Amino acid sequence: MGAGGSPATTHEGIMANIYILGNGGFAQEVFEQIILNQAVKETFGGFVILKNDEAILIGDEGANPFTYPASARFIIGTGNKYWRKTFIDKFTSYYQTNLYHFPNVEAPYAYVSKTSYLGVGNVFMNFSVLNGNAAIGNFNMLYSYSSIHHDTIIGNNNIFSPYAGIMGYCKVGDDNFLGTGTHITPKVAIGDDNTLSAGETVFDDMEDRQFFQHGLVLDKDS
Repeated sequence: MGAGGSPATTHEGIMANIYILGNGGFAQEVFEQIILNQAVKETFGGFVILKNDEAILIGDEGANPFTYPASARFIIGTGNKYWRKTFIDKFTSYYQTNLYHFPNVEAPYAYVSKTSYLGVGNVFMNFSVLNGNAAIGNFNMLYSYSSIHHDTIIGNNNIFSPYAGIMGYCKVGDDNFLGTGTHITPKVAIGDDNTLSAGETVFDDMEDRQFFQHGLVLDKDS
């Protein structure tokens, strides 16, 4: 499935703008790799931030209230778990969760297998890989050089940091953070809302809300 999941750039005859949700460091990387490299066809509308639960558009005319145009399309441009969930909850309350409003976007040197299955709103940065027969849900973020291999199933809103690698036949739930250089070995299952520290290798299943560091798995609530 190509960048955006659809060649359409209009909505009910209205030319579409695409916006980046967030305005931090990763948003700048998305802007450079996706927008400046013309990986999407839409006109860039600016960065959108949330302040006191109000959406603010930062664009050529400065900072102004975001007006939620019906034709708007979005890329989530933050690696912060809290803000990602906040953006998702906020903007899916205004827009249908579909490929039009939340396209899958691929930087020019990302690889997404034609035999893989994608939901919506996923971001693939340069040199990230989604291999054959893998399935990935909605709003996942693959940093540069992260990889998901064959026959693996991924849920929603997971963050795969640079060089994070998921081997074949794995299963990963929702809202997980995989630090830089983490590796999940074949056939391992990871639950929801887990944090894997940078450089760790996981050989055994993880449940929900656990923290993995220095070979130890700890419950976040303990």
